[in-house]
Amino acid sequence: MELTDKISEYYTLRDAVFSPTAIRAQISNLPTPEHLENIKAVATEVLDKICLLHSFKINSFYRSRALNSHVKGALHSQHLKGEAVDIDSSHNARLWQEIKHLYDTKQIDFDQLIWEFGDDNAPDWIHISYSRKKNRRQVLRAVKAPNRLGKVVTVYKPIEL
Repeated sequence: MELTDKISEYYTLRDAVFSPTAIRAQISNLPTPEHLENIKAVATEVLDKICLLHSFKINSFYRSRALNSHVKGALHSQHLKGEAVDIDSSHNARLWQEIKHLYDTKQIDFDQLIWEFGDDNAPDWIHISYSRKKNRRQVLRAVKAPNRLGKVVTVYKPIEL
């Protein structure tokens, strides 16, 4: 598959695998065939629907194991399987509300929807994942908090959509 090939109505493979970090570090970020099928599902079932309501940019989509390790991503991140995407806009609070509307009207499904950091008014970015097998519909908020040893770590707290 070529980088310019479509993975959905509105997205190409390049949209899913492009990473300035991978380019700088000379890390391959090409998916396996199974991961490519997951990427296509996220693009079709999630991104194509959101982009009709709100413009955004993709911060991170597919990550090869080497790239995920380089950026210190979670060991079991859904980005590794092509099942997750981080999106960002100039109005993330409104973007969150648009996703909520799509979910409430049964136009979109997801495995996890995460309000990533930010404050009570808006997330810094939004993480959304989709599984071709089973979606848990978890809605979480990522915050930094000290663990029991006093080290500051990312904690995911359930929230209402």
